[in-house]
Amino acid sequence: MSANKKKSIPRWVVLLVVLFAAVNWLSQNGSDFLSGNDSTSSAGSGAVAGSGGPAGKIGDYDVLQNCQLVNHRHNDGDSFLVAHGGEKTMFRLYFVDTAESEFKSYRDGNNNHKRIADQARYFSITDKQATQLGREAKKQVLELLAENPFTVLTRWENVYGPDRKYAFVQIQLDGKTHYLHEYLVKNGLVRIHTKGATMADGKSASDQKKYLYQLEKRAKSMALGAWGMN
Repeated sequence: MSANKKKSIPRWVVLLVVLFAAVNWLSQNGSDFLSGNDSTSSAGSGAVAGSGGPAGKIGDYDVLQNCQLVNHRHNDGDSFLVAHGGEKTMFRLYFVDTAESEFKSYRDGNNNHKRIADQARYFSITDKQATQLGREAKKQVLELLAENPFTVLTRWENVYGPDRKYAFVQIQLDGKTHYLHEYLVKNGLVRIHTKGATMADGKSASDQKKYLYQLEKRAKSMALGAWGMN
């Protein structure tokens, strides 16, 4: 043999390297591969099944896509009945509160007048203007949900009782994804009031509230929604 002739790598060494790589890949991706799932289409990346049922999870939130608004007498700007995966749930937005759309008195002798007064005080508007704001917020929200694809992210947390569940809503507008509660603050249609929560991406409730106040400050400067009534 010539001194310059290169030694070939034994075939068994090549086979061993290939076998090791295959075993390593299966250990990381085998369950998805065998079940037919694509690991690049997880709930965390926003991919969802088309049934409207739970598409997966982002953190501890269930993701419900292809949701549909259901007509209901209790629908308003921050609470609405939603059809998803063959079920119906009344969801209520985290972080925000829309004004009452009308003055009401109830059979037990109570009414919503104090609540309306509190809402009006937040915006420095009259009680009557607050109900006008409530009607406008309700109109815009129900039209948005009826006319655009939306996704619900929920931990099924009760709002006082089991009849309503807290949630975030993502809505598609002009080719972009918007959180509905942020959209409402940005347009001066709600007060930042009621229960908050950690966002699905891990953003803390306190950081999210700071961001909402930044959006509100901008809405004030532009006299949008309620901020243009005073």
